[in-house]
Amino acid sequence: MEYDTKPIPLKAETKAVLEQIRRSTRPTPVYGSTPQQAEELFRHITDQMLEGCPLPLCTIQQMRWYVRELSAKFRSRYGYALSFQLELVLRKWAAFGMEPNTMQLLLREVYRQLVLMGKGGQVPGAWDTEAEEEQQQPVEPEKGGSDGTPSDTG
Repeated sequence: MEYDTKPIPLKAETKAVLEQIRRSTRPTPVYGSTPQQAEELFRHITDQMLEGCPLPLCTIQQMRWYVRELSAKFRSRYGYALSFQLELVLRKWAAFGMEPNTMQLLLREVYRQLVLMGKGGQVPGAWDTEAEEEQQQPVEPEKGGSDGTPSDTG
C-alpha cells in the first residue's frame, strides 16, 4: 500500500512524543486492558477536545475512528513496536484524507493524558465507576404539596 512508504511531515512535538514512546520500557496504563475500557477512555479524551467544535459530523466520526485505532495500538503494544505502529496509523489516516496536524494533535493529547494517568493522575470522568454509580442512584422526591412547598401531613 502506498501509505506504508509515503511519510507525512511530522511536527517537532509529535516527533518528540514518538521518540519518547520508542525509548519507553514501560507500557502505558491501558496496555493489556479490554478493548471496551481503552476505547471508552480514548473516546472520553477525544470528546473533551471536540466539544463545541463547529465541525461536520462526518469529520468528527472520522476522528473518532482514528482515535479508536490509536486505542487498539496503545492497549496491545509499547516501546518501539508502538511507535512504529503509530507512524503507520498516521500515514494511513492521512491517505484517507484526514488533516495531518489534527491527527498529530489528537495523538499528542491522548499520550499526554496517558502519561498523567501513569503518574498517578486520572483523566477526569474516565474509568470513574464510583461517580457513575452515584449518578445512577435514584433521588427520592421531597414530600410536599403540588406547588413544591412542604405539606404538614408528611
